[in-house]
Amino acid sequence: MPERSRLSADAKDALARDVPADPGVRAALRNGLAYYGGVEAGGELVFRTRRPAVARLARTLFEDQRSAAPVRRGHDRRLYKATTFEIDLGPVR
Repeated sequence: MPERSRLSADAKDALARDVPADPGVRAALRNGLAYYGGVEAGGELVFRTRRPAVARLARTLFEDQRSAAPVRRGHDRRLYKATTFEIDLGPVR
């Protein structure tokens, strides 16, 4: 049986621990997280992830741009009630 890679999880955890200092890198990372992790819910953009480290990273990066809402816990109905972490990002543009 092939060995399962943890590269993605390790990279996300490392980024959450050591947030880049360069403002351009932070902006690119913030925009990528919003683009790939953001979903529309009732006219609002909500960032969702299943990793608490990524939620902490997103909270830190979204605070740079504007005051972000707190991280809240939710449950994904599609994934047998898997815990998700959500941050409200404001109205969809």
